Amino acid sequence: MLKKYNTWDFALFSAHLHYYMPSIAWHDHYQLYDQWKSYHIARPFRPVAQWSALDPNVLKDGGPKIICLYHLGFHAQLPWVLADQGIQFDILMDKKVYLAQNGEMQEMQTEM
Repeated sequence: MLKKYNTWDFALFSAHLHYYMPSIAWHDHYQLYDQWKSYHIARPFRPVAQWSALDPNVLKDGGPKIICLYHLGFHAQLPWVLADQGIQFDILMDKKVYLAQNGEMQEMQTEM
């Protein structure tokens, strides 16, 4: 086994694959792990101007909506985009995230 697969991260990934999708062969876990790792890398932020294609009516029409920001990797940008579009929103986060990023979120709220 290659050293990069002899990690806790790979063990958890593989265990979850086996638990939730047992039909996937064990030997396929390596390639899937590599694909997952390459997809979940840090990417440069898009300038706010590039969000101009966002149709605010999609978010304004109808009832309340839920947007998951942190898993999209745009948690530092989408609040600005939503505010610029005049879309009212609340941000929910767990206590650990709140404690870790409270200063950043408070600063963002003040500037909006």
